Amino acid sequence: MNSTKRLAQTLALYAVLWAVATLGFAWLWDQWMLSGPHGPYRWEGIDFAPYWVGTRAMSHHINPYHSDVTRQIQELVYGGPAASNDPMPFVYPAWLFLLVFPLSLLPYKWAAILFSGALLAATLLFLLKLAHDVGTTRRAQNIWFGILAIGALPFWVISVTKGQLGYVGLLALFLAYRLFDTMPIAGGIALSIATLKPSATFIPVMVFLIAGLIHKNWKFLLAFLSSMVVLLATSCLAVGNWCGDYVRVLIRTGDVPVLWSLDILPFPWNAMYGLLFLGIGTWHLWRALGETKKAWFPIAVLLNLALVPVHWIYDLFFGYLILVDKKVRGWLDTILVATAVLAPWLLILVPSNVRGAVAMVSIPLVWALVVWKVR
Repeated sequence: MNSTKRLAQTLALYAVLWAVATLGFAWLWDQWMLSGPHGPYRWEGIDFAPYWVGTRAMSHHINPYHSDVTRQIQELVYGGPAASNDPMPFVYPAWLFLLVFPLSLLPYKWAAILFSGALLAATLLFLLKLAHDVGTTRRAQNIWFGILAIGALPFWVISVTKGQLGYVGLLALFLAYRLFDTMPIAGGIALSIATLKPSATFIPVMVFLIAGLIHKNWKFLLAFLSSMVVLLATSCLAVGNWCGDYVRVLIRTGDVPVLWSLDILPFPWNAMYGLLFLGIGTWHLWRALGETKKAWFPIAVLLNLALVPVHWIYDLFFGYLILVDKKVRGWLDTILVATAVLAPWLLILVPSNVRGAVAMVSIPLVWALVVWKVR
């Protein structure tokens, strides 16, 4: 009864947060404009546009990776060809079709507003849970929620407002972690949803599957595989075999430059950086995968944060997952966690021309200290 009541309270709180967030984004729709190649264009919803257009194309059996679809996205976002702006191609696995399809039936404006509102409400609940995990007293939990929210603000501005798909993966990883033991079927389905943006979730998803094999969590693994089959089957029924086109989009160079790559650090520093995380991560994973307390989860998140090259600065928000089930005790723990969470604000002290590169290299190092010290 208590669990049912808590679930009902959580859903009611989420509904209220979603409604308030939706109203806020509806007001913001025509307020935040940027200069583009064809006049002002909206900041809000621009990352949502590719998968809204791509999914609508798929519903008419059109390949979402086709150049005509890219032009439609540019028309929707900029009012014409992108020129020197981000060309906004569809760069996601087409198995997102089934999940985005209900929103694709709505007009773009309201689909984007509802999606951004849902993301903001869900990440707020996520921060409430993290604050409960991290804080040892009610007062500490309230303080930590404030700190977490302040640290999350830049990510909300540059990602949630735009309708960034990656945070669906973040929330899905969180649910998969929570449900791994208690509700493995639901956890496996959540893990399949985490694959919507593979670059942000690849290593954690692989580690989840390895852990499922080691701990013989067959229900979790079967649910994941079954859900992936459904997602793949529906996408292939819509557009046929799209996998080759998706791979070609991923290996295409020059269209969408990303902030993090091995070029940020010169050789041999980039090799040393990679080997540091690879060595520490492999050693700790080897020891943690056999444990029942899922100590492997924050290590997997850290490795993805530090080693996967296709990253944008807003993917650093995934570091918050490292705090799941951790307790902050003592001043050293407090300083480390607060520094990792508030690091995006500290970047204002860094020259703007190197700010992104500094963030992508330094913030994973701070999170590594959190993984090592905070239990």
